[in-house]
Amino acid sequence: KGRAFDIHRVCNARSRCSKSFPLPKLSNVFPMTNVDGDAGPPIRVMWVGNSYTYYNNLMHLFFQLGKRVGPEGGPKTDLRQLCMTEPRKGFLDHAGDFEAVLGAFQPSILVLQDVSHGPGGGDAELLAKTRESIKTVFGPAIAKVKSVRKVVLFQTWGRETMPLYPGFLEMNQRTKEGYEQYKKDLIDAGVKESSVEIARVGDAFRWLHDHAKVLWQSFYFDDIGHPTVPATLLVAFVVFLAAFETAQMPDDDRLLKLPVVVSEDVRTLLKRVAVHVQRGGEEPHDVASQWKSVLLCSQ
Repeated sequence: KGRAFDIHRVCNARSRCSKSFPLPKLSNVFPMTNVDGDAGPPIRVMWVGNSYTYYNNLMHLFFQLGKRVGPEGGPKTDLRQLCMTEPRKGFLDHAGDFEAVLGAFQPSILVLQDVSHGPGGGDAELLAKTRESIKTVFGPAIAKVKSVRKVVLFQTWGRETMPLYPGFLEMNQRTKEGYEQYKKDLIDAGVKESSVEIARVGDAFRWLHDHAKVLWQSFYFDDIGHPTVPATLLVAFVVFLAAFETAQMPDDDRLLKLPVVVSEDVRTLLKRVAVHVQRGGEEPHDVASQWKSVLLCSQ
């Protein structure tokens, strides 16, 4: 339950590694090509961050959602992903290699996730340096790469166990405000405003904290905030909606390959929460009201 899939296994076991583009030889860059049947024009997705981006095989869940984006009855999406990720790393750690990898891969969608305690400013010096790197490295590099049509800022969530913050609510709110500032910094650095979208995962966590706390309490696998499988499914839904703004949630997400079975009731609630926080859909109070006690998942 809730275990992480090692990123080497994600690349080797879950997808075909691609050698069709020259990449710098870096230990933290893993090319992955996901193709399922007949595919349309390729969509390249580049992930930059840390273990939050691949825990419980998040990228493969994203692929399973993204491959359905194509027109009804038409070819499926050829979704090619590259992850520039390393445990406990943030924007500052990736800044030195970012421009070279971005230029080599030429992604359509770029997903950026900072170290979880960074955007909230619990470490003021780290935040100042990170914002400077966004203004001088990330923003200018993105602005130069014409293939990038969507920059997704992966807004992470608060937790009770972070010493730099007094608890979930404050860390979550400050992290949200931090990603809003990151968005402004990218735009100021030349990235088109219309291309920058915040994946409001932290907002989804907050909604469940307020309205279905039993479920929210089950979302933390460990003290550093890694998500359990149901939480990872929520993350995948929110990031998918941010990356593909006009796409609809799949009618049947039972086809998603999860390491445990997540009940239909849980999946329905998570999907509706994702649509609410990311698209402004109706609040799912009717579904959440039953969550005084719940069996979340089974082996």
